[in-house]
Amino acid sequence: MCDPTIPNEQILNQIEVNRGCTDLDLSGFDFELVGKDDELTFENCRLSNTRVTGDALHSSIWVNCKFQCCEFSGADLREARFDRCRFFDQNENKGVSFRFCNMASARFFGCNLALSILIGCNAYDITFKNCQMVGAKIETTDFEHVIGRVRRNKALFESCNMTDVVMEKLDLSSCEFVDCILKSAMLRRSRLVNTTLKSCDLIFTEIEDADFSGADLRGSKLDGFSLLEISGYSGMSITASEQHHLLHSLGIEVSPNED
Repeated sequence: MCDPTIPNEQILNQIEVNRGCTDLDLSGFDFELVGKDDELTFENCRLSNTRVTGDALHSSIWVNCKFQCCEFSGADLREARFDRCRFFDQNENKGVSFRFCNMASARFFGCNLALSILIGCNAYDITFKNCQMVGAKIETTDFEHVIGRVRRNKALFESCNMTDVVMEKLDLSSCEFVDCILKSAMLRRSRLVNTTLKSCDLIFTEIEDADFSGADLRGSKLDGFSLLEISGYSGMSITASEQHHLLHSLGIEVSPNED
């Protein structure tokens, strides 16, 4: 890594000449100095205790970068791609925070986002694949895109470990969760109308007052899933082998067929 005390001007020059940078310590760099028209690529870079803000990171690409105790604040991360990046500081046991960022169509592949925080973000069409998201917290974040009177939700979580994730009081309607671990996750008072939750581990997920109307839970593990706790389940789909968990939650015991 390069010397983290390199002045902003020298870092800026490298970024502008190379349309990004490789193997550079960007801790403390002011990203608002970068022009808005460049689609930048950062590889094997490190940021520590840095507040990232501004409009320069639209469509940026980050590969194998480390973010330690950083905060993205009001940053334009539309269509940004993060590939194998680490947002979790094991020494501090702390994740990165994204506050009031535009994250529409952002992509996270193979990233460690444990204990990260998303607050007040625009996250329409965001994608997380093969990510570690244990203990992450998502609050007042919008997965909706509005065109005139048409409102549409879209987000994809695929093959992610979301154990203990907090996603309370969110509108997750029509979003997709595929092959995700959601053990002990908090979905209380969230709206999951027509949401896909296929082949997910929903054991002991906290679902009080959540609306699962029209949700597709086929292939998901439902041990501890109680119909009495949720606010709606009309049209919900499940796998036949899991029906005894839902019936048990209603006080109905299921016995094998008698010959």
